[in-house]
Amino acid sequence: MSYVFAILGDWFGTTASVYWIAAITAVVAATIGLAMGLRRRADPSSSGPSNIFASAETPDLGLLSIDPAGRLVGWSPGIGHRLGVSGETAPLTSARWRRKVHESDQSTLSSIIDDATPVRVGKGQFRIENGDRGWRWMYARCLPDETGSIQMLLVDLTDRIETEQSQRESDHVHRVAGTVIESLAHSEDVEETATEVLGLLGDELELTRLSWFEVDSNSNNVNLLAAWTHGLSGELPEFDPHAGIADEFGPLHDGLPLIGTAANPRSLVLPILVNGRLAFVLSLETEASNRWSGATLTELSRVSDAFGRRIEQEESAHERQEFAALKGSLERSEVIAQLTSGVAHDFNNLVFAISGRVSLLLRHATDPTFVEGLEEIRSTVASAGELVKRLLAAQRGDAEPVEIPLAKELEKVFRTASRLIPKRIGFHAKIDLGEAGGDLVITAPPSTLQQLILNLVVNSRDALGAKGRIELSANRIAGGSVEIRVDDDGPGIPAADRDRLKAPFVSGDSSDGNGLGLAICSRVVEESGGRFELTTSPLGGLGARAVIPVRNGTAKVTEAPVTLRSLERTPNSVLVVEDNQVIRDVLVKFFQGAGATVVSRGDALTVETILEEHPEIELLVFDIDLPERTGVECLTSLRNAGVKTPCLLVTGGVSDPPELERIAFLRKPFKIDALLACARSLLDTYPPEEGE
Repeated sequence: MSYVFAILGDWFGTTASVYWIAAITAVVAATIGLAMGLRRRADPSSSGPSNIFASAETPDLGLLSIDPAGRLVGWSPGIGHRLGVSGETAPLTSARWRRKVHESDQSTLSSIIDDATPVRVGKGQFRIENGDRGWRWMYARCLPDETGSIQMLLVDLTDRIETEQSQRESDHVHRVAGTVIESLAHSEDVEETATEVLGLLGDELELTRLSWFEVDSNSNNVNLLAAWTHGLSGELPEFDPHAGIADEFGPLHDGLPLIGTAANPRSLVLPILVNGRLAFVLSLETEASNRWSGATLTELSRVSDAFGRRIEQEESAHERQEFAALKGSLERSEVIAQLTSGVAHDFNNLVFAISGRVSLLLRHATDPTFVEGLEEIRSTVASAGELVKRLLAAQRGDAEPVEIPLAKELEKVFRTASRLIPKRIGFHAKIDLGEAGGDLVITAPPSTLQQLILNLVVNSRDALGAKGRIELSANRIAGGSVEIRVDDDGPGIPAADRDRLKAPFVSGDSSDGNGLGLAICSRVVEESGGRFELTTSPLGGLGARAVIPVRNGTAKVTEAPVTLRSLERTPNSVLVVEDNQVIRDVLVKFFQGAGATVVSRGDALTVETILEEHPEIELLVFDIDLPERTGVECLTSLRNAGVKTPCLLVTGGVSDPPELERIAFLRKPFKIDALLACARSLLDTYPPEEGE
């Protein structure tokens, strides 16, 4: 009996576990009986467990008896079932009864048995296979009796060990999740950081594969963004979004994880919600069974939530940057528009002053050489005015479509485009509209071809930098269309980026522009019923191609206007208000040359007084952009006061005519003869009323 009490005494002395007191006490009597029964058993080879072994069975305890030869000669029913020897007859050879012990624990079991002496307990842990339930952890304590047989007491520690392992696993996953979340919180680029943390998760969680996918919100298809793999011989099967995810998007859309797919029943799919929508998924694949405990799912859900929050922050920051860029672009566009308007005003005034002086000189010139020189000056100045007019039209844009003579318009725009190209860049332009090309017209807003061609030429010029080649061409093609191309030998644009760069406010990485050039080209071509595309140029750079429908223009037969004598009437008295001294002198001399009496001023502050002093004035000529008091403000005050004298408003700016009665509108620069024609038309349209 001494070996039984030695086992129990050593157990209580080393473990001091209250948990086992009741169980061990319950089998003490059975254990004593077991030892006595073994001694009294006459035939050690009798089959099956004895009644003493049966009475010793409890849920977490088992007894074995091993003879000096290592044969199993007795066992309690429960442990016999776990060893797979239930129904067997004793004795069993060592190899036979130990076959259920884990292979790596065979040496441990041998050490436990070998260490057992009359004065020392052999003890240790080993695993026993338990069918579908996996492995059971057994704690063994044994002593030999006086016959040399080993009596072994087994305690099932599986639940306790699995609980401890689960806690250690939970703590480990918690630490890993915290590291990942910390990395995401301090990352500057989520996508770059994700690639790094995938490796961390995969290594620490001993996964076989970890993949990060983006979800297409429209089709629910997934696109692989990054993946991590580890330690498998051979290639892993490709992730199939339709093998479990696409069919189970409902739970994922609600933020719930998905355990197991058709492709991999042991995988875990974690949803990443961005602003409440399913935007990404993490797919974790493993070969281990029962890998996804509740605690592990909780920690990994924290990781997916951290991904979602970080992506939301990045998207918000990106939206703020885009808004700031858009706001800045619009502000710059407004400043540019204002600057353009101001420059145009001053330039048009200058052009008019020169052309007006030249026109006055031509009236008195008789020397053919002198006349020819003046005409060249006037032609050159007119070309400069036309260039400014076209640039302004391209900047403003015109909405109402009109019928545009194609050949004539192309020639004008091509000339304008050539002036935008520096000499260091080779420029070649060609128009080939075929026979009857002069009759072709397009129906589009007036600035369509200007906006299209000038934007494309400027884009190519800026892309080339120091030097290069640009080819501009317009050709008649089949299908009643004209093809306009701008080709260069610059760096070009990758095919994958071409459609994206046609969107507003999207520019290339090397561009300093506001991203509107190509968007404007695409818009004006589409509004004209054509199509616009970016291709690879035959020169090696970028090729921009616009196909616009054309048709033959219809000749309009109009009756010749009836010329009335009243149209020849010249104003007898004129008030000119113009702040530019040179232009004012041109206007004064012109009207004086036409036989009119002229009163002139540099501002509109005293106009009412002048009209009271000179009631004979029958025509007002006001510049719109006057200091202190504009021409429109002055004329509005006069109309409100009942003054109906016709007024010719002139401007060098881009402002539109005001909605006032009895006015005509001329935009500088204009031909000096147009001034007299407009004045006569005004007097004919609004003759003096009785009493005026």
